[in-house]
Amino acid sequence: MDRKIKIAIALIILIFLSPYTNAGIFYSISRLNTTEKKELQKKVSPFIPRLKLSAIASSQGKKVALINGKYLKEGDKISNCTVTKIKENPPSTILYCDGIKVELKIDLIKSEETE
Repeated sequence: MDRKIKIAIALIILIFLSPYTNAGIFYSISRLNTTEKKELQKKVSPFIPRLKLSAIASSQGKKVALINGKYLKEGDKISNCTVTKIKENPPSTILYCDGIKVELKIDLIKSEETE
């Protein structure tokens, strides 16, 4: 069998056996009920690193996001993710982590410390 054909077959097998396919990524998430969404999140979570968006800054049209203590601009990478869009209003950042679109938002709810 030709080497190119073997590689193509191997790639097809990998695509169909990938954890993303098994997790249901290609199925419309909006159709899932709450229990199914939680199960999907459990399956996909190990592939997405823990990321926290702390701030977004803009100067002369250049935007920067503070994620896990690092200042990143569009196109920069953190862990296995690439920053693709930084939004100011409402503050959020869109990343692609191993082909999965992830949107980070700043938690604007402040808790009061009890004395």
